[in-house]
Amino acid sequence: MDSGLLLVKSRQVKQRADALLQEAGLVRLLQNYGEVLFTGSYAIDLMVNRDIDLYVVHPELAEERVLDALRSLILQSFFHGYIYYDFLKHPSAGFPGGYYIGLKLPFRDEAWKLDIWFLSVDREGRLQQIQEMNALNESQRLAILRFKHLVIERQLKVSGMFIYDAVLRGITNEQAFLEEIARRP
Repeated sequence: MDSGLLLVKSRQVKQRADALLQEAGLVRLLQNYGEVLFTGSYAIDLMVNRDIDLYVVHPELAEERVLDALRSLILQSFFHGYIYYDFLKHPSAGFPGGYYIGLKLPFRDEAWKLDIWFLSVDREGRLQQIQEMNALNESQRLAILRFKHLVIERQLKVSGMFIYDAVLRGITNEQAFLEEIARRP
């Protein structure tokens, strides 16, 4: 796909994400529970999938606060599906220690998913990660979009973080990216 078309399509997905967030009033609601930080493709304006990732950071991470946020989201009735995980009591490799709320809904005839992580620790590490992603040059940004489309086309099981990490380490051509996928454990 042409680089210009990749960027146009990405901006269109981001605009729909902005509309969803605005109509849901999600940021305003979540600010009652901590500092809201966007991450992933939404934060760096490289959206391909209809998936929004964000952190809610509060120094006093308490399950009661997170359950209250979940209750508020359910009572709001904007979203259609809710998933809750406690990664403090039940840690899992590759996931941060905190609480997770997943939201699903159809929005303007498209399926959307939102991943909300409630965290108390490693705020600085998360901010550094976001800053690194924002510092990407145009060549790196296009490589990320190409790799995301390649993953979709070939139905590969690769996370966005794997793609970002590969590009930050200097991998910007498809063959090298595919070799990197083949080398992973």
